[in-house]
Amino acid sequence: MKANDVQAKVQMDAYLQHIQQGQFRHDQGRPEAAQQDKGGDRVELSPGSRILQEVKAAPEPSSPERDQRVEQLRANVEEGNFSTNPVQVANAMMNDLIRDLG
Repeated sequence: MKANDVQAKVQMDAYLQHIQQGQFRHDQGRPEAAQQDKGGDRVELSPGSRILQEVKAAPEPSSPERDQRVEQLRANVEEGNFSTNPVQVANAMMNDLIRDLG
């Protein structure tokens, strides 16, 4: 895991913790938000933050086959023998996006 990945995860964890504790509001500082909340505190999560919470809560897939494949890929990258087909990558990304928008 790269340092940037670790830093991003720490920041995301802190962000999610603040949301869960009700310490952050996406509409903070807006006058209309203050008028709406006369009855008490209210937190609304953006669709993006909801997705992030679902991803974080999802179990990480792991199997012996996957672990072996990851090790094989890691070794190939370290040896400089790893290459990708940009067309296949682009197609896979588009297929995932279409599936997610579904």
